[in-house]
Amino acid sequence: MDIRVAEVAGRVKKATPFGGWPFLFPDFLIMQQDIFFKGRPLFFIASFFLWGIAKKCIDTSMTISIKLTTMNNRAISMGASKASTMWKVSARRGWTSFILCTICMAFCFASCTAGVAGAESEGAGTGPPYIESIHYDDEGNVIRFPSFVMAEPVMNEIYVIDSMNRIIVYTSDLFPLLTITGRNGIENPTGVAVDKDGNVYVTQSSTKEDARSRIVILNACLKKTREIFFQGFEGASSFVAFRIALDKKGLMYVAGLSYPGVIVLDNQGRFLKVLAPMEGDRTARISGVTIDKGGRIYLLSEDESRIYVYDENYKFLFKFGEKGGSSGKLSRPKGIAVDDANGKIYVSDYMRHSVNIYDKEGKYLSEFGGMGWGEGWFQHPMDIAVDSNGRILVADTFNDRIQLFKSM
Repeated sequence: MDIRVAEVAGRVKKATPFGGWPFLFPDFLIMQQDIFFKGRPLFFIASFFLWGIAKKCIDTSMTISIKLTTMNNRAISMGASKASTMWKVSARRGWTSFILCTICMAFCFASCTAGVAGAESEGAGTGPPYIESIHYDDEGNVIRFPSFVMAEPVMNEIYVIDSMNRIIVYTSDLFPLLTITGRNGIENPTGVAVDKDGNVYVTQSSTKEDARSRIVILNACLKKTREIFFQGFEGASSFVAFRIALDKKGLMYVAGLSYPGVIVLDNQGRFLKVLAPMEGDRTARISGVTIDKGGRIYLLSEDESRIYVYDENYKFLFKFGEKGGSSGKLSRPKGIAVDDANGKIYVSDYMRHSVNIYDKEGKYLSEFGGMGWGEGWFQHPMDIAVDSNGRILVADTFNDRIQLFKSM
């Protein structure tokens, strides 16, 4: 079990709108959501029914306890025999309510545990083997809500962006090497790519000094060399860069927030074209982009729950993915990665707390994950990557970690 379960649970409890018993309801609800979506609706319904009985018993016990205290204070003014009789009756009712409450809560816990255990044996056990997790930066501080992860093949380094507006760089053995911050000319980073010469390309949203989104380029020594601002296409002035990928020619592919298509720039930052897949009679909004070793371009649309695949000459090949909340479908896909060794495609689903696996032609194979705090479980994963060793890295955002798995 993750050592920071208490910390994460604390954030959930503080956010709960329910009064009375916040220690019980939020965690219970989270567990039931996972059970329900893992195909155990009977546990879901029965546990909520038992929880309602338990809550009623607790309220009754508290009411009787107050009455007992009041009676004790008034016992002097009453006849000893009458007071004793009423005291015994109320005490029996109080103990009966307490015992029933305990039994009901035990049933709630048992049904939750049974459901989660069954879901775990059916879900997480079928996924890739868990290796370990990244929790800390180079100063020993916990990373906060990581939203991006990238494994670059040149130096075999791992880049992570978290909610502290910084880029943390790790070696391939997960040692935290350094942190890129405002001192390096980086503010509000959203995506990272690294070219064959070690230059780092960072997409950046607006800052206090300049409302324009941009690409900041750092050399191999992490010194800022130049900035690229967007121009030459419709909507350029309001374009907000979100993700970036580089091809073998050094061309840049930039996905923006709520922008239809992906922007293609040459290696000097000049606009070339918009690669825009169609979905029916509309252009799909692209939120993610990655390029495999063979030059295939993968465009991810969170809105459409689809992935569009092109060859290196921009010829459309195929699309895959189906919107939905059940197994094999995509609800809110946030990240995409390709394993160059076997061609498998991995897509992280923010709302289903899982990762879908597809073959190189887009055929659905399996999935792994599910909502939880333990190893192999996720809370709203926002990104995914595959390194040169075939390890799968998942930005497990609301668990404040990057989880690593062996290749399937």
